Amino acid sequence: MKQTVKKRVRRTKIGDVMVAQIDEMGNKRYLQYIGSDMLQLNADVVRVFKTIYLPDSNPSLDEIVADEIVFAVHCDSTYGIKLGLWDKIGNIENIKADNIYFLSVDQDTYSREYSERWVVWQLGDTQRTFIGRLPEKYWNGNIGTVMPVELVFKYIKTGAVDICFPLFK
Repeated sequence: MKQTVKKRVRRTKIGDVMVAQIDEMGNKRYLQYIGSDMLQLNADVVRVFKTIYLPDSNPSLDEIVADEIVFAVHCDSTYGIKLGLWDKIGNIENIKADNIYFLSVDQDTYSREYSERWVVWQLGDTQRTFIGRLPEKYWNGNIGTVMPVELVFKYIKTGAVDICFPLFK
């Protein structure tokens, strides 16, 4: 009987940059682990960059992290490597997260079509801020829930996520 050897993966560190192949042609998109969110199960937070690169391109880490951020998400970044969804390519200290907001609802659960009980927070905050009806400045906020890495990978590939979340407008 042949044994399967599991890939041993070292825990990701803040600043780690990873690459995900997003289609059969080998095009790729980059993501970076920027911290752990104490307000969301101490989950890893990764930011995903906008540019889709051709298979033979090798941008520098500085070029990658200077790109526009498409979204940020809570997930287990190490487990994504272990499953082969993305690979670590390096580490860089540039982990700017100033304009990354997370959104969730307070007590409405996810059964309502619309919510007026929104809470927001940023990485490093010690508590969530209840804001009620979601102001326009947060409309591009990130979903503040821990997602399975397979769903995150689909989000990286398609830009869409299959998750039940109330509307805010």
